[in-house]
Formats: sequence, structure tokens, C-alpha cells
Amino acid sequence: MNSDTEVLEVRGLAVLLIDMQPVHIAMLDFDTRKRLIATQVEMIRKCSRMNVPLFILENANSGETSSSLQQVISTVQQRLTIRKDFDDGFYGTGLGNALESLRIKKLLLMGVHASCCVKKNAQSAIKRKFEVITSETLIANGHRYAWVNKNTWYAQNCLLLRRAPRFRQS
Repeated sequence: MNSDTEVLEVRGLAVLLIDMQPVHIAMLDFDTRKRLIATQVEMIRKCSRMNVPLFILENANSGETSSSLQQVISTVQQRLTIRKDFDDGFYGTGLGNALESLRIKKLLLMGVHASCCVKKNAQSAIKRKFEVITSETLIANGHRYAWVNKNTWYAQNCLLLRRAPRFRQS
């Protein structure tokens, strides 16, 4: 479902940053890469200010998350990096348990390979009864991955925002 509502309550919310490693980011065209990273930096700063947990999912064979994101990530008090061997960051990792231990109910997804890795994480989160939220400005697809009707799946299965949300504490 699409929404113009761009204010998210932070209680029960965590952010997943998915596969933002140089090898994956390089698949994006320059303008998309620049826009995506700038928007993600803005969201990570919001995590830091509002004490929203940040989970950094990294493909185990692709190195560390981009240095352009590392400095701002280091300002987030509640953060955890999870190395994953599969597209789905829930599979074979402690992600689900970590989210449950923090009583997380909503996940805001950011990352690359929206038609692959981001989508696999969204599907697993939905199966685990999390509310999944993303924005057209927080996810992207590299040239290797076809993206036909790019937002259709997200609009039908998640809360798809038109732009990055603001956070609110109750």
C-alpha cells in the first residue's frame, strides 16, 4: 500500500540497512548512488538522534559497508552488524532473535538489490509478522537486476512511502 504518511512512531521500530557494500553500490548509476546514500545518511542520523536500533546486513563475501556510511553508522548507539551468507538476512543469523529481544514490531528497510536481497528480507519479515516499511528513496536496484514494475510488490505487501519518513516519539 502506498502512503503519503511520512511520520513513523519510533516505539517498536528498527531500521535494516541491506548490502550497502562498495561492490553492490557500484552497480548503481552515479545519480542513483548519490541520492540513495544521501537519503540513507539522513535516516541513519535520525536513528542516532531518536535512539532507533540500526541493523547493518552485509553479504559475507562482499566486504564491509561503504565508508560513506560508516562514520554516521558509528553514531548510532543501538547498532548491530550481521554478516549473512544468503540474500535473506533472517536465514542462518540471529537477526530474528535480536529483533524480538528489542520488542521490534516495525522494520524500515533501506538498501540495494531491491528486487533481490531487500525483497527477500521484506518477505521473511512479513512471514515473521513484522510491519515492513520502505520508501522509493531508500532502496535501489543495480543494473544486473531487472526491475519491472519496481514498486508493485512493495506497494502490495508493505507500507511504501513516497519519500523518507520523519520519526516521532510518543
